[in-house]
Amino acid sequence: MERGYKVSFVSMNQLMYILKTKEYINKSKIRYKRIIASDLIIIDDVMYMTYETQEANLFFQFIYDLYDKAAFILTSNKGPNEWGGSTSSFWTQKD
Repeated sequence: MERGYKVSFVSMNQLMYILKTKEYINKSKIRYKRIIASDLIIIDDVMYMTYETQEANLFFQFIYDLYDKAAFILTSNKGPNEWGGSTSSFWTQKD
């Protein structure tokens, strides 16, 4: 940040809300634009909750679209063996 890098911090739940509503809610659209303009994106509480396949796809597409434009830090208070629900779709997406 001291060197002019842009950093965004967002919880996974907030990110899901933003991704689902960015086309309909102006505040989400503004927040989304700030996030995608960041050099570093920190996503907190990844896998805290179970996500539907559609949400997993939104998350995968978000990472895929930005993986060569931004660095990511994903945090979780749970180990991979504690992740539940549709988490396998995060790691098994195909083009």
